[in-house]
Amino acid sequence: MKNLKKILALVLAFACAFTMFAGAAFTDQADIKVENEVVDTLIELGVINGYTDGSFKPNDTVTRAEMAKMIYVLRTGNSDASAYNNDKTSFTDVNGHWAAGFIKYCQSVGIIAGQSATKFAPDQTVTAQEAAKMLLVTLGYDAQKAGLVGINWASKTNALADENGLLEDVNTSFTGPCPRQYAAQLIYNAIDTPTVVWRDDAYTNVTLLGDDNKTVGEKFMNLKKTTAVLEDVSKTSGKETFEISLDKDTVDENKTTDDKGKALYNFTNVKKDYSDLKYQMVTVLYKNNDKSKVYGVYATKDNTQQTGILKNLKMDGNKAKLDDTKYDLADKNTVYVNGKSWTENKKDSNNIKSFIDTYGNDSDTKYTNAAYMQPTEVKLLATDGSTDYSILNVKTFAVAKVTAVGSDYINVSFKKGDNTIASKSKLESDDWDWYDGVKKNDYVSVVADTYTSDDNGVVTKLDVVSGKIDGARTHEVKINGTWYKVASTAPNMATGDSYDVAIVGGVVVFGEMTA
Repeated sequence: MKNLKKILALVLAFACAFTMFAGAAFTDQADIKVENEVVDTLIELGVINGYTDGSFKPNDTVTRAEMAKMIYVLRTGNSDASAYNNDKTSFTDVNGHWAAGFIKYCQSVGIIAGQSATKFAPDQTVTAQEAAKMLLVTLGYDAQKAGLVGINWASKTNALADENGLLEDVNTSFTGPCPRQYAAQLIYNAIDTPTVVWRDDAYTNVTLLGDDNKTVGEKFMNLKKTTAVLEDVSKTSGKETFEISLDKDTVDENKTTDDKGKALYNFTNVKKDYSDLKYQMVTVLYKNNDKSKVYGVYATKDNTQQTGILKNLKMDGNKAKLDDTKYDLADKNTVYVNGKSWTENKKDSNNIKSFIDTYGNDSDTKYTNAAYMQPTEVKLLATDGSTDYSILNVKTFAVAKVTAVGSDYINVSFKKGDNTIASKSKLESDDWDWYDGVKKNDYVSVVADTYTSDDNGVVTKLDVVSGKIDGARTHEVKINGTWYKVASTAPNMATGDSYDVAIVGGVVVFGEMTA
């Protein structure tokens, strides 16, 4: 069983400890310093995640009673501890308290200790150190055997918490009152940590076979994850949910809960549209090996992306050069054009060097294919945490002019670019998305349907500059005192003539004479 690496955010345990409300961003979002996926995962889990006024109050401190409740929910998955309310306890200050059941449960399994044999002090603030001690017991440490009680409990807690990674990103005093956001971070880290067992007179977090023990998230919450490149996102027919698929060949087994043959790579009933993460290395968080119970999809920290245009892409030896910066290429690399493997568009070796040699700015055949104009968007992606780029993502487009606007359609006249995209002059709203305020005579870019989960093409208004050609030179024109690069697909424009020119990425892609 692989270690459930850090992607599991604060879950139900943290949310249930406070009065919350269902919502999206908090009114005090800017004050929250923990990673965004903490909140995102709460939303994906359907967890209520803030105070009734819309705030999170990340810097308010957590009480000992609240921490006991969080630990209880983490261990049991249940927010109701009333069954323990009448249990016996040595603490004389918890009977009748709202958290009595949570405190008594945690005491019974050795998670908490009082300030004395009879005093728990439920309403005093908890320190990060005290919270870490509770979580260490949750990991499997026996408080007595591990030295988490007695005169040296603090130093032993510090050492074990650091050894187990509980203190990562906990940027607060370890001995002072613990703010809400860092109580969340501690639990976030604990969920991601392998549990421990006592074996051969020592604690260990690996099995007899040498694999990691189940993490807290796996053991108590049945959480699992798969990490691989996001290959496809599509909207479920007739529903407001989505289906996603991962590329099995790119799986990172060290960051995947199950072995390659057991992990899930296809998921349904996903509540959010993750099209913007396509071709990036992502982690999908789900439960009980159920492909329909997805709680979050997150780009990993292993992704590096460089974005530019085809005009600035060339090879430099065995390196790809984009905007005058050279990038190493992975031994195995792939090109996607409009969401499809390049081999589906051109029968050739599908690798980055071959594509750049064919269409890059130093190629003898550059810009001879109308689909690959100078301002065509290109993205280099490295997905494994290295600086070796393994994916080139290319997005072609067509330039068109709007000729009519109806109630549920627009008509366009194709001008330049990828004519396979603008194969129809009538674009209907069932198949195309366009901007508000579209009107006749607008110049637009028309992009293929492979970048949206609903398989709709996208029409975007282009910048247009109008004026007299003040000067012209090779692949450049001067309009109203400003020089512009000119794509090879644009018409030859003579000095003195007036033009409307459509611009993409600072490059003139089409011009129409006005006088």
